[in-house]
Amino acid sequence: DQWLAEMALCFAYPFNLWGMRIVAAVPFIGQDSRWPKEARNDSRELLRRLKLSGGTVEVIRKLQPASDWQAAEWMNERDVWMGDRGNFGLAGYNGDLEGGTCNTVRYMRTRQMLLEVINPDDFR
Repeated sequence: DQWLAEMALCFAYPFNLWGMRIVAAVPFIGQDSRWPKEARNDSRELLRRLKLSGGTVEVIRKLQPASDWQAAEWMNERDVWMGDRGNFGLAGYNGDLEGGTCNTVRYMRTRQMLLEVINPDDFR
């Protein structure tokens, strides 16, 4: 998902081509704690640049989850949070039938939200 945010930040957002506001929805504090160091650094740099460009970072839960199950639940809550607050969705989604992006795309479609899906496999 970060590659799509990076593209929006680099190409569309500086020029505000669509009058959009980018919001990074972080499900909980420490969401990236299990990621490799390089991925954590990349994510933090992306969030820093987003803020500098006028975007917003929303941390949905100001806590750390007590278990993997709770982390998964909070990530699903974040997906619904995004679907409930947006009026347009942009998803980097390859059609997998499981996972957070799949759940988010399904939810946005049930809301009949305007949604643009870009398959990352098309760029390999």
